[in-house]
Amino acid sequence: MNRTGWLLLPVLLAAALFLPALGGRTIYISDEARYALLARNMIERGHWLVPHIGGDVHLEKPPLFMWAIAVLSLIPGDVTELTAALPAAVSGIAGVGVTFLLGRRLFGPAGGLLAGIVLATTSGYFSLARAVLADMTMTLFIVCSVWAFWSAVETSGSGVRAMLACYACLGLALSAKGPAGLTPLLAFAAFLVTEDGWRGLTRLRLPMGIAIIALIASPWAIAFALQREASYLHTVLRDDYLGPHVAKWQRVSELFFAAGPLGVKFLPWSLFLPAAVWFGCRDADAATRRKFRLLTCWALAYVVVITL
Repeated sequence: MNRTGWLLLPVLLAAALFLPALGGRTIYISDEARYALLARNMIERGHWLVPHIGGDVHLEKPPLFMWAIAVLSLIPGDVTELTAALPAAVSGIAGVGVTFLLGRRLFGPAGGLLAGIVLATTSGYFSLARAVLADMTMTLFIVCSVWAFWSAVETSGSGVRAMLACYACLGLALSAKGPAGLTPLLAFAAFLVTEDGWRGLTRLRLPMGIAIIALIASPWAIAFALQREASYLHTVLRDDYLGPHVAKWQRVSELFFAAGPLGVKFLPWSLFLPAAVWFGCRDADAATRRKFRLLTCWALAYVVVITL
């Protein structure tokens, strides 16, 4: 089978799972309805940079996902159940494709095919791909950033172009759902430290990365900063991120409160994860162990951020 054929299998499977009756579901969950209403306001009122709802400024989420809904909704002229749900579904399908490409680069065509199929049939991923939420769009760009990062690490050259692409993807992930989109930076830093010690961090090219992320996020970030009605730093960083985390730190018994749901959302494949890791690392050569180290850093970065 040629390369295109390998890629089409998981992508077509994802499309068959995520797209049927996509517009037939009533949007009743408040978070989903909020995205749809914010996108409708963009079309009707022209509030494309600073989202509004009910006449009030809404700074809880960056506007990239709302833009996707609004642009698709320009075709029928209004936000519908289908146009609201389609961006997440398309992002989910694309994410399966990029996961295949990453898996193929790491472990060959069979590894890529298995990775794509596992992701497409994971319960949590399936649910989010059919929800009107920004999680899938952020996830797509995160997977793209990991693929670009590994390309930079693996290349014999400087890897500047690949790191440019990596940071561009992180900027888009940030613009989709906020600071959570930058979590891969923790994984990249941890991996490079395991490679070359603290001096390995120079390979992150952080000044260049900050500039690229700032450039991509600046249109909405500047518009958010100029608002007098509300503050993004106050609304999101303090109330949505730091506040809940500090509360968890004060309740030591709940430190790992979020670890359980991670296993549930990865069903049915979480049942096979320990065995997969053991067989993958057993008798592995140095190159394979290096690849598993990257994946381990990636997974642990999210566990640390979610649980703490």
